[in-house]
Amino acid sequence: MPSKSQQFMARAIIEIAGKPKKYIEDAMKLVLERLKKEDGIKLLKTKTHEPQQHGDIFSTFAEVELRLEDFDSITFFCFEYLPSSIEFLEPESFKMDSVMMNSVLNDILGRLHQVDLRLKDITAANMMLEKNSYTLLKRSVALILSQGERRVEQISDLVGVVPEQLKPFLERFVKEKFIRRAGDCYSLYDGAFRT
Repeated sequence: MPSKSQQFMARAIIEIAGKPKKYIEDAMKLVLERLKKEDGIKLLKTKTHEPQQHGDIFSTFAEVELRLEDFDSITFFCFEYLPSSIEFLEPESFKMDSVMMNSVLNDILGRLHQVDLRLKDITAANMMLEKNSYTLLKRSVALILSQGERRVEQISDLVGVVPEQLKPFLERFVKEKFIRRAGDCYSLYDGAFRT
């Protein structure tokens, strides 16, 4: 078992992606500054690479060399900083007893459960947001069409959704018999929403 006092040397890669370019540059600086202050972790070397553009997103990465105080520091570093890779330089080998393995696996399981709960919360919030956005768009289209028939471009200008993204919704409203399409114009069904 690695003792609490056994140290590890590791090399890791930390990546950040986003936009604008200055944001990810500043974010990487903050991450490395925070890493320098962590208990049980000593940052020995860093090399930050120039951001690269991929479409409208920028990404950068830093190669870091660390001294980690113990195995708990390793798991903390991995969960808090989510390196894309980690390579242990020292020691070349070590033994781990069942108590340490249990601790590591329970840490992993605990974190996975936290992530799962957050994901479920985000999914539920996203579903509610989608439902409310759909209803809002449907009512907005109804208000516009209550003034008379309109082409998709006219509806698009008024609701602020580009025509290519609006068309699938309009077609869905047609299938629901909420609105009707005649050629390139849309109108409300008789008895549908009126102002």
